[in-house]
Amino acid sequence: MKILFINCAIPNSFVALIVDEQIQIKSIEQGKESDQLILKIEELLEENEIQVSDLNKIYLINGPGSFTGLRISVTIANVWAHEMNIKLVPINTFNFLRKYIDDDQLPLVMKAGKNDFFMVEKPGKIEKNDIDIINQAEMENKNIGQIYAFIFDQSLVVNNLDIVKIDQLSELKLIKTIKKIIAMNNQEFDQVEILYIRPPAISKRGKL
Repeated sequence: MKILFINCAIPNSFVALIVDEQIQIKSIEQGKESDQLILKIEELLEENEIQVSDLNKIYLINGPGSFTGLRISVTIANVWAHEMNIKLVPINTFNFLRKYIDDDQLPLVMKAGKNDFFMVEKPGKIEKNDIDIINQAEMENKNIGQIYAFIFDQSLVVNNLDIVKIDQLSELKLIKTIKKIIAMNNQEFDQVEILYIRPPAISKRGKL
């Protein structure tokens, strides 16, 4: 089995190639996904003497997260799936993070723009409707004790919460996470869509 795994949804972007039980990961520089994603994938494939057409599946984190990173990764995956008959397996960001921390009970929070946060309080598997968008004032009114915060670009202090802050994804834990996800009974698709919790903020320009 030959599988490509793509994360351009959250910082510490990476691509991984899984050949049988061997996993190789290449990091992508933050903010450089549009320049580096295909390059890093090509490096992985060339190093393992594999063509894109040899891939059996592509797993990808399809949101919520970086609009630019998601747009690039989902577009590439959909094109390859269509042209080469590769099955796609979308993983939403919070289910990926739950597997990473190996805890499906504690609430999770992640940046959702300048002043807002994505937040999940429900234990277990997370669906789109389980993800809320709140601001810091609303978070401070929560009475939930400990919470995991994936805040990669700034500190987060909320007076009444015990925050476990995670700002880096370690390669060893990523390998374990990828193995756990692949071992699950995941649904496969011919095409996938970006998981938006709210529409992306795209500026509108008048016609010239």
